[in-house]
Amino acid sequence: MFRFAYANQNTASASATCAEAASCCTSRSSAYNCIVMGAIMMASIIIFRQITIIVISILVLVLLAILSCVTPTRCDC
Repeated sequence: MFRFAYANQNTASASATCAEAASCCTSRSSAYNCIVMGAIMMASIIIFRQITIIVISILVLVLLAILSCVTPTRCDC
């Protein structure tokens, strides 16, 4: 799980977090905790990306609404 998560990270901070979390996985007794931590980390990365995409989409919609009010596109032909 951690090797997969560590290999697919794009940012240095996420990679550092994964490496730090993977260092706790030295014994069999902590394997379950490491799996849970990996799942939480991956979920938080996915949620953060989704929130970022939603915020950017809302900003684009607001800008389009403002521009459509400022410059009407009606043609009186």
